[in-house]
Amino acid sequence: AEVVRAFSLWLLELFALLAMRKIHRGQLRELDFGAGKVEQILSMVIASGMILGALWIIHVALTLIAGDRGVGTPGALALGAISSAYNTYVNVLAWRKVAAATPVGSPAIMKAQLQSRVVKLTSSAVVTVLLTVSARFPDPMIVRVCDVTGGLFVASFIFIIAGGMIRASSA
Repeated sequence: AEVVRAFSLWLLELFALLAMRKIHRGQLRELDFGAGKVEQILSMVIASGMILGALWIIHVALTLIAGDRGVGTPGALALGAISSAYNTYVNVLAWRKVAAATPVGSPAIMKAQLQSRVVKLTSSAVVTVLLTVSARFPDPMIVRVCDVTGGLFVASFIFIIAGGMIRASSA
């Protein structure tokens, strides 16, 4: 399920990237409603994808609270912490590139991509810390608390950023 969610969001970002390339290369000038409307729609689509991801995270957290889902083994948690640390590093690099390409006064779609990168970077950092704590102290209660705390933090952060993107796109 996690792979399906990640792949869906990846496809959404690929679509947004291809649309941004067309807009900024002047290939969508002939639209009756202008490229700005396309950017607003893409921002709304990205925000909607983020909200769907946040709802999925909350669903997983609720299944953990209810006890319907088990916790990971110490080895799996350690492997998760290592891969999460690498993911955080990759997100830092991606955030730096997007931030450099998004000066003040950039189009809405570029701002949406930057906000999406901030969410990914912050989420990755929080998940890395909590996975590391879970791997270091593999008590099932600690692991469950870290997992639920991380999930709810990330979901809340996503809702805040996505809400801002929706407000900015509809203005």
